[in-house]
Amino acid sequence: MRNLRASAVKWTWAIGMSLSVCTSAVLAQAQPSELGSDELMKRIVELGGNVEKRSMFESYMQELMTRAKARQPSAMFNFGWYRYQLCGSMKQQGTDVSNAPMCVQALDDLKAVAENPKISILFIAPASMSMLGEMCRDGIGTKPSRYLAADWFVKSAKQRNANGDREGAIRAMEDALNAVPEHPAAMELRATLLQ
Repeated sequence: MRNLRASAVKWTWAIGMSLSVCTSAVLAQAQPSELGSDELMKRIVELGGNVEKRSMFESYMQELMTRAKARQPSAMFNFGWYRYQLCGSMKQQGTDVSNAPMCVQALDDLKAVAENPKISILFIAPASMSMLGEMCRDGIGTKPSRYLAADWFVKSAKQRNANGDREGAIRAMEDALNAVPEHPAAMELRATLLQ
């Protein structure tokens, strides 16, 4: 009986490993068009600068760009986030990114997501609003403006609060007050959130 159990455990392990390997192989071979925008972005980030897998990186990136151009909110958010990260890196290296085309496009894509009333309850809308606040504050894709930044942070805080994310709302409200300490809408929001 003991040998039978040991054998069953070995077979279960072997089958599990086989399924795991097969599943990984199938996932690795998925075509870009078969993946969601979030999964595409995940794979793009994972591949990063891997020269050996450059063609995969390019095919994932092309699919995400095509979807963003087709105005798919999730793709616009992910591609906007990716461009925002690149623009932030360029800014840290001393490049003026206030009018760089890639950075302006990131701002435009994120603004389209943030202002889309059909997706306001999704995570990507208030996240886009917060990124827009950071971009306005830091002068990425636009000239720096603390007041515009605070306005976007307040919008994010209000949407997060409406979505039931009080903690996220408080963080966004803090960002607004850090940008403009006496911002009227942020002060009003602070009174509401901290009751």
